[in-house]
Amino acid sequence: MRALTEEINLDRLIHILMVMLVERAGAQHCLLIRLTDGDVPEIQARATTTVDGIRVKIVKELPVSTDLPLSILSAVIRTGQEIRTGKPEVFSPFSQDNYLVASGAAVMCVPMFRQAQMVGVLYLENRLMPDVFTAEHSRIVSMLGAQAAVSLETARLYAELVDENIQRRKIEKQLRASQTSLMLGEKISNTGTWHWLLDPDIQLISDEYKRIMGLPPEQSSTSMVEFQSRVHPDDIHCLKALIETSVRDGVSMKAEFRIIRDDGECRYIKGIGEPVENWPEVAEYFGTLTDITAQRHSEDAVRIAQAELARVARATTVGQLTSSIAHEINQPLMSIVANAGASLRWLKREPSQLENASQSLEEIIKEGRRAGEIIRGLQALTRNNVSEFAPARLHLLARDILTLSRLELERRHVALELDFKAELDEIFCESVQIQQVLLNLVINAIEAMTDNQGARILRLASSHPADNLIKIEVADNGTGLAEEVIGKIFDSFYTTKAEGMGMGLTICNEIIKRHGGVLCAENRQDGGSLFWFTLPLNIA
Repeated sequence: MRALTEEINLDRLIHILMVMLVERAGAQHCLLIRLTDGDVPEIQARATTTVDGIRVKIVKELPVSTDLPLSILSAVIRTGQEIRTGKPEVFSPFSQDNYLVASGAAVMCVPMFRQAQMVGVLYLENRLMPDVFTAEHSRIVSMLGAQAAVSLETARLYAELVDENIQRRKIEKQLRASQTSLMLGEKISNTGTWHWLLDPDIQLISDEYKRIMGLPPEQSSTSMVEFQSRVHPDDIHCLKALIETSVRDGVSMKAEFRIIRDDGECRYIKGIGEPVENWPEVAEYFGTLTDITAQRHSEDAVRIAQAELARVARATTVGQLTSSIAHEINQPLMSIVANAGASLRWLKREPSQLENASQSLEEIIKEGRRAGEIIRGLQALTRNNVSEFAPARLHLLARDILTLSRLELERRHVALELDFKAELDEIFCESVQIQQVLLNLVINAIEAMTDNQGARILRLASSHPADNLIKIEVADNGTGLAEEVIGKIFDSFYTTKAEGMGMGLTICNEIIKRHGGVLCAENRQDGGSLFWFTLPLNIA
């Protein structure tokens, strides 16, 4: 009994108990059976005598008819009384049990009590000596069983406590690792977390939140009022309205705004908040705060660079067509000179031919205006002006571009086909930008047919894919586009030309998108490439 009380390790305690039972009772086989919740028996240990000594095995099994006489086990559990059997030929209520008939074993089954409650059963058997289990053996086993019930429960509680401590340390380790990962993730993503308790107004904040907002490292909480005091004056009214509406309806909130830190630095912030699941019983919000200042600065730099590249691209495109533009300007100038000479001749005649001279002067005015339009178009293409949208006729814009490109078409021996089937062509646009797109597509089509030894045909067509849309197609019969080129042709800095910048089509794509349209490229079935774009009609 002293040995049982001094051992606290559950497995070692069971081993000591099983060896004691087998030795003191003279048994060949012993089972320690524990009653689980609902009084369900479960074998916890087996002890067997061998030539090498007593072998103990810790198990967790349900008893079956090959382990012991189940009728005896059931009776002991039901009555709480010890049962002993002796010689097989001596009649007992359990003489007909199949296990006893087959084995001829003498058995002793003793209940284990702790505080008057049965917690287990000790089963012992001997198949060689039918009268081995006496009243003295029964008394010893009962005493050991009573002490073992207490010791086993204590050891089991201790084992559960040790296991609980191990699990707690494991969970604490995982929690620390999770917290470290969270802190690292917040630092990398510039995202802080917050937990807002509406009543009272308290916000529990993370270290990254404090860094973003410029708060002292030792500060562990803030409030919504204090937070709003740092929001930029131009953004606070919209943000307050969003927070009040979200809290009133118990929905998520998301906003981008600016804050002014205590050191005067302005930062761009993206905030997200979600109410707890059992809202409004628990009036709390969880959320994140992301510093997007660097992202905003990068986006601004990209927009500035794109605008500058667009201006450079326009100037480059115009530079390629300088000779064509000079040719177009020379035409009205030569006409003006010729008409002026004719007017002088008509006036010097006797009598003066005033009607003919008047017609020549009208031609001079007309040609002068045409020259002025060409010059103004050139200036608009090369200047970095703010876009002004106004109604315009898309067919007229296309014809103006073809006029500018006439010399290039003639120089490269390109035939022109026009198929303007669209009945409505008025759009709301920035005319110079649409001219830039048309000019770029026409020049690209002309250059795509450079290696074409046969007839070179440039085709411009218009149609209505929908009632509120107009579609312009620019087609050539050149070499066409490779499949990998089609997928990248509108990417920035991607070009198939040896001296190209890779920005022309990118800028064209952005212009069409800005005007609410779509720009696409594909190969024609009969050879060559087809570029087309759609724009919404200006329908009153």
